[in-house]
Amino acid sequence: PVLGVKDLDLAERAIRSIGSFSAIILDWIFDDRAKLLKPGEGSEEVEFVRAGSVQADRTLAFLERNDFYSLVYVYSNEDVEGKYGSQLRERFAERIKIQKKPLEHPAEEIIQQIEEWRAQNQNLSIPFAWTATINRSIQKIFKELADADKNWVQEIGNSAQDDGVNGEIFVIEILEYLLAESLAQNTSLLSSIRDCLASTSGEKAVDQELQKEESVAKLFRRLFYTKLNSDALIMTGDICEIGEDQYGIVITPECDIKDVLSGKIATLELLTFSRDSFDKYLQLGINDNYKRTSYPNTTDKRLQKLRRVFNQSDPKYHVLPSFPFDEASFNLSVVVDFSKGSERFAIGRIKDKRRYKLNSPFIQQVRQRYISHLGRVGVPSLPLSLRDFNLK
Repeated sequence: PVLGVKDLDLAERAIRSIGSFSAIILDWIFDDRAKLLKPGEGSEEVEFVRAGSVQADRTLAFLERNDFYSLVYVYSNEDVEGKYGSQLRERFAERIKIQKKPLEHPAEEIIQQIEEWRAQNQNLSIPFAWTATINRSIQKIFKELADADKNWVQEIGNSAQDDGVNGEIFVIEILEYLLAESLAQNTSLLSSIRDCLASTSGEKAVDQELQKEESVAKLFRRLFYTKLNSDALIMTGDICEIGEDQYGIVITPECDIKDVLSGKIATLELLTFSRDSFDKYLQLGINDNYKRTSYPNTTDKRLQKLRRVFNQSDPKYHVLPSFPFDEASFNLSVVVDFSKGSERFAIGRIKDKRRYKLNSPFIQQVRQRYISHLGRVGVPSLPLSLRDFNLK
C-alpha cells in the first residue's frame, strides 16, 4: 500500500504515527495552498503558490529532524544531488536514492527501483520485520492486559510503589519484558534474522580494516550506552562526570534512588574511575606492562591474552569498552577497580553531570560482579602433597 500526502506537515505526522514503512518518496519542492480573498467578493479562492527556496529548505529540514529508518527516495526536477547529495548521504548513507525527473513510467519504475534497492540491502529487512512484529505483539499484549483489568496501568504502577520503586519506570520495564517474550516466540521474525545471519556469515569485510574496526566500535557503544536527555530521571546505571577526568556509575538500586529523591537517604552510591584507568590497567604486571604504542609489534600470543580482559577474566576488575567520553573517540575503554569500593555523592553534585547511561544488561553485570567481589570467601590452603597426589 502507498499512502499519499500533499504537504510536509502531514508527512511528518504520518511518519510519527506509522510504526513501519519501507520507503518515503519525496518531491523536493512541495506546493503550498494559500487562501486569497479577492477584493469585493465574499468567497475564498485557492491559489497555488510555489516558493522554491523556502520549500527546499523545509524539505531538507524535514529530513534532518526526523529519525526514521527506511529508504528515502527523492524524485525531483531540482538538482538535489548537486546541492545536497553529500549532506544527505552523510545522514542516510545507502538508504537514500536521488533520481532526477523525468522517468518514462514514474510509478512503476520507482517501485521497481525500491524493490531492487531493498534486495541489495538485506540488512534493511530486519528493522521492517522487527517493527511490524512489535506493532502486532504490543496490540495483543495491551488487549490481554485490558481484558484482565481495565486499570492495569494503575495496578502495575501501584505494586511498584509498595516496593519503593518508581511506578512509571516499572510499568515500562514490565512492558519491555512482555514484549521481549512475545518477540522471542515469533517465528517470522526469527526466520528473518536467521536469513540475514546466514547471508553474511563467513564473509570478509571489504572495507579498510581501521574503518571496519571503528564501525564495530560505534555499534557496540550504542549497545552499551544511551545518551540521556537533560530532564531524564536519575536511574541505576547513570554515568556521571564527578571531576576533571573522573567519572562514576550509579549503582544505587532503583528503590533506594526514590528515597534519595525524597530526602530519606542523603547520597547515591557510585563506582568511580578515571579517564586513563584502562591504560593504567594494561600497564600492570598481570598484563605484561602493555602500552598502546606496542600494538604493532605485539605477538599473537600476547594479543590473545590481552583480548581476554574484555571477557572480564579478572574478578577484581570490570572493563567497559568504547566509553563515551566524547562523540568522536570510540577506542577509549575504562576499568572499574572493585577493590577500591564505592563512593557516595549528594544528588545535587551529580544530577546535572549525567550525559549517558550504561544499558541493561551491562549495568546488572557490573553490580553483580561488584557484589560478588565484596562477598568473596577465602578457601583453606591445602598441603602440596595432597595437591600433587590429586594430580597423579
